[in-house]
Amino acid sequence: METTGRRRGEKYMEGHLEFKEASKWVPYWVVIRGRQLFIFKDANTQIKENIQGHVDIGTNSYFACGKTSKGKFEFEIKADGGKKYLFRANTEILRLQWVHTLGLAAQGKLPPASPDPATDNSSNNNKETVTSNTNSSNQYSEVPHLHNPMMFWLLG
Repeated sequence: METTGRRRGEKYMEGHLEFKEASKWVPYWVVIRGRQLFIFKDANTQIKENIQGHVDIGTNSYFACGKTSKGKFEFEIKADGGKKYLFRANTEILRLQWVHTLGLAAQGKLPPASPDPATDNSSNNNKETVTSNTNSSNQYSEVPHLHNPMMFWLLG
């Protein structure tokens, strides 16, 4: 998984996700670029034939975390047109990163640059404590707006 990009149209994030097709989960390479999520057959995004589909992400799109099953963490995208897409990530942190980054893309906001631990001179006194609220329900719940997008990097 990688988060990059400082200009519109550049990649926000990319990585392996599973996408639910009919009744089975299929692995794909997924890229958020601008206000679109692209689904590729594999990580070779330069080959046009590898594109399996895309989802337009707009200000009326909806992103929600879902259930956890078999060590996979589901999330749902409801696109502006009302169509729903179900994905799942390998960890809860990855799911939260995808949902947060999708929210940024929908608003046209670029994600923050990844901090470089080698050049990070900030003190530990400025770091926020992040607590997790685990919900074992199979229902989908909306992810609240994250006021500090850098919190994901503090977890690592």
